[in-house]
Amino acid sequence: LLAFFRGPREVGIYSIGVTLAELSWYVPSAIGGVLFPKVASEGRETDELTARLVRSIWPFVLLSELVIIGVSIPVVPALFGPAFRASLVPLVLLAPGIVSMSIVSLLGAHLQGRGHPLDSTWANVANVVVNIVVNVVLIPRFGAGGAAAASSVSYTAAAVLILLFWRRRSGVSLRDTLVPKREDLRSAGSALSRGGRAM
Repeated sequence: LLAFFRGPREVGIYSIGVTLAELSWYVPSAIGGVLFPKVASEGRETDELTARLVRSIWPFVLLSELVIIGVSIPVVPALFGPAFRASLVPLVLLAPGIVSMSIVSLLGAHLQGRGHPLDSTWANVANVVVNIVVNVVLIPRFGAGGAAAASSVSYTAAAVLILLFWRRRSGVSLRDTLVPKREDLRSAGSALSRGGRAM
């Protein structure tokens, strides 16, 4: 759609923004791959584990996105030239969507492991439909920035839907799923400390 409405230049600008924004998404994606078989074998006993992962991972992804943006501001123009400074706009606009997709990755893996693959399917359908509609509205006027904003909107729509499915299936409140707790920070600190001593 971006190429159709705005041409290859906008696609190039957008592709750099997407590549940079997605760097922090690999962590929740990898964790989701490990979470699926654990949930499949242990069932409801993993509900609290999944909630703890979600409320711990999305702040990490958000912080990673902020670091990536900060580093990219001087680096992208230096590497690709001043014309590609425009790719910083889609990078920034994609950041909320990447945070949303970290939630989708983890909860989708859990729900599939619990035998509810259609929950993830419906979330993906919502993602695609919203993405197409918002792209058609925003791309002609805003180009790569509009495409990035459309992605963030559609990813967030998918996250909202998967959270509703998760709440219904697990009974875990959205607060307990999304709001970080002190014990989560202590656990992360202990893990980092053990890792540092091991090195």
